[in-house]
Amino acid sequence: MTDAPNRDRFIQFRKTDIIAMCCDDSRMDAEDVAEFREFCRILGALFHFEFHGGLETLKNCYAPFSPDADTRPLSEYLPEHKEQLQKELVAEMTAVLNSANFEKITAADLEQALAEEWLFKIRLELVTREGNVVQCRPLSEAKRRLDYIWDNYFTFNSN
Repeated sequence: MTDAPNRDRFIQFRKTDIIAMCCDDSRMDAEDVAEFREFCRILGALFHFEFHGGLETLKNCYAPFSPDADTRPLSEYLPEHKEQLQKELVAEMTAVLNSANFEKITAADLEQALAEEWLFKIRLELVTREGNVVQCRPLSEAKRRLDYIWDNYFTFNSN
């Protein structure tokens, strides 16, 4: 996978801790602290409101594709409308994942992972590879493998 060049995107403190650290700054008097706390409450409410709007957009864009929908549409979605909703859904999800500091995995990342065969060096040996095809072992074989590992985990008996 790629190195994380954006490590500075992560703040190692909770929001309330950052506010407390700011309020503990000796350069602010009691009135400044009260005003700063009010500012933080308003800012938090603004972000909450914006997040809620984004969530509603995600739900509306996903609605025609949800296999578990409990609601009925007022009318059938036209193919071009579904295509537009799909594009909006991808754009919104991309924005959410970017905000959450997720990094995109490229095809090259996946090829590199397979070339290093990290998946197949797992000591449990529950998957096999034939060429470019990766498969899980049959369940009965996987259970036998786990049983073998379990039975040989402690080898204190030398008989």
